Amino acid sequence: MAVPQNPFAVALARIAQPGRIVPLLLIAIAIVAVAGGVSWPGIAVLALIGTAALFVYRDAGERRRDARELERLHDQLADTARHAQRFGEGLKAAGFRVLNDIVLNQVLVSFGDAETTERVVAAIQRDGTCWCGTTTWQGETAMRISVSSWATTGDDVEKSLEAMIRAAR
Repeated sequence: MAVPQNPFAVALARIAQPGRIVPLLLIAIAIVAVAGGVSWPGIAVLALIGTAALFVYRDAGERRRDARELERLHDQLADTARHAQRFGEGLKAAGFRVLNDIVLNQVLVSFGDAETTERVVAAIQRDGTCWCGTTTWQGETAMRISVSSWATTGDDVEKSLEAMIRAAR
């Protein structure tokens, strides 16, 4: 793997055994460092959320602004993860089934059978408050929420939750 032209490179590690997260992260960071030709000070563990770890690294010549940029990036990722958690909590509280462990910014929810879930997603898309799509996860039709914009606010999440619940009722 060559050092990317974009000064940031991101790696996500999903840890199957949470009790072993630190040693496995050190191995993953070492692999990234060796494969990318990156020195150790250029690697930062950005987030430990549940059983996932996100880390960012830069090559040695691009580290002058790292502290501010990594802090900003960390804040943005933490916000999207927090918003995803809120979606999961709100949909569970409304009686819907969240299918995945929410570890970063993705939420998968079922509104019942495949036909009902597809109908709810279509209604949400027509409403226009937010956009979600359908997916199949472990053989089940689900709505996929992906919180990916730095501009998403808590108010956006609450309005979107209201629209989702309204569409599902």
